[in-house]
Amino acid sequence: MEGIKREWGSDIILSKGKVHRIIELPWLIAVSEGEILGFLIYSIEKAECEIVLLESLVKNIGVGSKLLKELTSIAKKECQRIFLITTNDNIDAMKFYQKMGLKWLLFIKMPSKGQDV
Repeated sequence: MEGIKREWGSDIILSKGKVHRIIELPWLIAVSEGEILGFLIYSIEKAECEIVLLESLVKNIGVGSKLLKELTSIAKKECQRIFLITTNDNIDAMKFYQKMGLKWLLFIKMPSKGQDV
């Protein structure tokens, strides 16, 4: 948890006007030989599964893909869709999600740094 606070600045994530306290949400954790390789934090509400945070601590070995596939199998039982929100400057994430077959539903241009939101 301290690592998330350090990396993201908080253990609270805002999405679509909702406050997510990540300690209260379900996690999928990828582990190999006792080492955490990555994790996916998600929320399921009203037949929708939101990826709140996906973090691969070891890049380019399939951690994110495996976590997303596991979430997909969980979500199939309860959800009509999986969605996420990311910033338009997170190019690596955007490429990853496109490669994994997720489709863009909405693109909103966010204000530049220093502008009011």
